[in-house]
Amino acid sequence: MAAPGTARARSRPGVVAEIAARRRADVLAELADIDRAELRRRVRAAPEPRPIAERLAAPGLHLIAEIKRSSPWAGAIATTGDDIVARAQAYHRGGAAAISVLCEEHWFGGSVEDLAAVRTAVSVPVLAKDFVVEARQLDLLRAAGADLVLLLAVLHRGPRLARLVDRALALGLEPLVEAHDERELEAALATRARVIGINNRDLRTLTVDPERAARLRELVPEDRLVVAESGVREPATLRGWRALGFDAALVGEALVRSSDPQAAAAAFVFAGRPPMDPANLDRVPFVKICGITDVAGIDAAVRAGADAVGLNLVPGTPRALELREAVALAGRVRAIAPPGACPAIVPITVDLSADALNRIGVALDAQGPPGSCSTPPAVRTLAAPASEPTPVSLPRSLVRCR
Repeated sequence: MAAPGTARARSRPGVVAEIAARRRADVLAELADIDRAELRRRVRAAPEPRPIAERLAAPGLHLIAEIKRSSPWAGAIATTGDDIVARAQAYHRGGAAAISVLCEEHWFGGSVEDLAAVRTAVSVPVLAKDFVVEARQLDLLRAAGADLVLLLAVLHRGPRLARLVDRALALGLEPLVEAHDERELEAALATRARVIGINNRDLRTLTVDPERAARLRELVPEDRLVVAESGVREPATLRGWRALGFDAALVGEALVRSSDPQAAAAAFVFAGRPPMDPANLDRVPFVKICGITDVAGIDAAVRAGADAVGLNLVPGTPRALELREAVALAGRVRAIAPPGACPAIVPITVDLSADALNRIGVALDAQGPPGSCSTPPAVRTLAAPASEPTPVSLPRSLVRCR
């Protein structure tokens, strides 16, 4: 069904409530045709969720690029016959951190089938941009492959919103809880959601206040990731949001209207990157995660974009490792880290001789498997103290210079 015209949609109060009521009718009808056991089976068969929080926590402001055909405030947006899968792939090539897909049919021209098709075609996380009105609707979205899901604080009182967040997390969905005023933001922050959206658009009236996100950003504590939404026309907006401390921006209409979606996405991505001049680089923190003892810890550190991992080789101390264990963990780093983004491996030692340090360094700097982020050993020789005439060779894994 085509989206209602812009003028008619704007004249109605409480538009979001009307959309939600229609969505509830559609979802309940769909759930009536699926027994609970079958829905559970579909959820179990869904692809493993792709992590998004680690991506958004990396330096800079990241692009969540949106697929939608129409909206209540703009009418038809996409051209007739627009290939949404090809557009999503273009966003991906342009550097988008995630793809948002509208799942509501009557106002936005989307569907859960669109979500599933896009999820299969890209390798970045996919956001189910839906009007969630029923808890079991989350199962439908996870079964379709969603990695994260939009939850609107305007639709749910605090306790119910918190239950939906908990249900999403239990399914492996990362909830993006959206607010547009202080009351909704307070409710969002009272949940376990790690990702908070601030929408410049009031979904009850469809009006946009371009300064709303800037005003509300300072109310969000630093232990949450914050996404700015609506009112984006050009990349310069993202540079301003980045300076205010936003972690991501959701951009829809400006990208959908572009005839070159890859180039348009790349322009927004570039605008979100942190400045690389010396003054800004000097303020970028160097993050070393210490005391890792297992593969799960290594995986988490690499996903989080750590600059270095510390491996404790001091016997008798907490989280101490045998050298063979440290070598295996160093190999894991090289096997999973992207090329050019391999964390430094930093062994923690006490009172070892130069020869012992060299042996540890050589062992930890061993070549990784083909295709890994490992590089050929590169050593730097430093003069040893007078009491230690043997020079100390430091492998690349022990040295990180800025």
